[in-house]
Amino acid sequence: MTRYSDYHVFLTTDFDANAYANAIISQVSSGTGGGGRSNEDVAVALAELTYNVDNLNDQIKAEVQANTQRLLAHVASTRELQGASQKVTHDVEKLQATVNGISDKVKQPYQVLRTCIIQQERLHVASEYLRGLVRFCRLSKRLQTEEPLVDQPQGLANEADLAARALILEEIETLMADYDLEGIEVVDQEMPRLMKTRQTVLQGADVLLQNGLRTQNQSEVASALNIFHNLKRLSDKVVEIMEDTTDALIEEVKRAIDMRSVETEAVALMSESNVLSRGWHQDRTTTSGPYWAQIIWDRLEKLMSSMADHCIRIFLLESVLQLKRDSTSQHAYIEEVLVAVDDGNGLLHHFWKRLSLNFEHELKTAAKRSQFLQTLLVDGYPRLFRLLNEFFEKVALYSGKSLLEYTKTPAYVIMLRSISGFETAYLSRTNARIQDPMS
Repeated sequence: MTRYSDYHVFLTTDFDANAYANAIISQVSSGTGGGGRSNEDVAVALAELTYNVDNLNDQIKAEVQANTQRLLAHVASTRELQGASQKVTHDVEKLQATVNGISDKVKQPYQVLRTCIIQQERLHVASEYLRGLVRFCRLSKRLQTEEPLVDQPQGLANEADLAARALILEEIETLMADYDLEGIEVVDQEMPRLMKTRQTVLQGADVLLQNGLRTQNQSEVASALNIFHNLKRLSDKVVEIMEDTTDALIEEVKRAIDMRSVETEAVALMSESNVLSRGWHQDRTTTSGPYWAQIIWDRLEKLMSSMADHCIRIFLLESVLQLKRDSTSQHAYIEEVLVAVDDGNGLLHHFWKRLSLNFEHELKTAAKRSQFLQTLLVDGYPRLFRLLNEFFEKVALYSGKSLLEYTKTPAYVIMLRSISGFETAYLSRTNARIQDPMS
């Protein structure tokens, strides 16, 4: 490259001859002197370019003469490569023709094979749907053979009948989930009857469950819960039982300390005892007070007995849920229910917590509305505490624990906290009475 350093301007990739000529003319035009001087400068520039061209031609000839043998060898090899290239091109054309021929031979069988594969896949899908449809029809027919029993209320009490129908309905629901059978005429015709049967089975299972909880029959409770689990209604049903039980007890608490109904009952009781004519309403403390107090304590005693019965039912329900397990996952039923109630401490703890909060709220609300009830519950706190202990004795006996052992459970602490306000007032009033004589 040093040999051609004077020509580096002409060797650039973006060299433009017109631009180069214009640049020379511009340099000449911008020079000083007259017009003759400018023409001479142009002539000198052209002479210089001519000399450079001749010089380059001489250099090219010298290079050719110096490398004649190499150039001839390159020409010979180029001719050989041209012949080889023509042969390769000919072979490639022959290969392409062969490939085209093979492609023509394979294309039609491939299309046939592809069509057959698509048909096979569709036939497989159709056969799966038909298999599911046939199974659906068989299960529906099996359920229909037991249909006369469905309309008989007494037949619903039979655990075996309910369990058999529940299993059939569970399998039908599984088929409906695995196969999209909706829209098929046979299936759509059967769905109303299946939904009616399902509702009837759920009603029968509910009767069985309520009867089992009432009679403390663990077998009936387990069978009913298994039916609800098979029909994907276990969590909903347990939550419903919890809410219904709690709501029923709250209503019983309200009725027990409803002073209007207490007054009505007291009026009837005093009418029988001929106390009403003495003007009881003018002196409730001395005349009607004992009647009011006895009615309230009787109601609270019945309330504690009812609370014990309901708590034992919840305890039985939780025990069975802990024992029963899903046949596939082997998870206990209680795990599914605790997710629904959103309480990891247990079903009974959830029940105690809600019951105690409502029990405390209703007692405090009623005591604020009635000074007589406030005084009665504070002065009679020992009796109220005894009723609560009798209530826990029944629950502890069912759970296989002594009352002393049960006092250490969270349930006892939660319920005892609900009457802590009356305990504080009772202790304060007792201390005041003890200190009065001393002062």
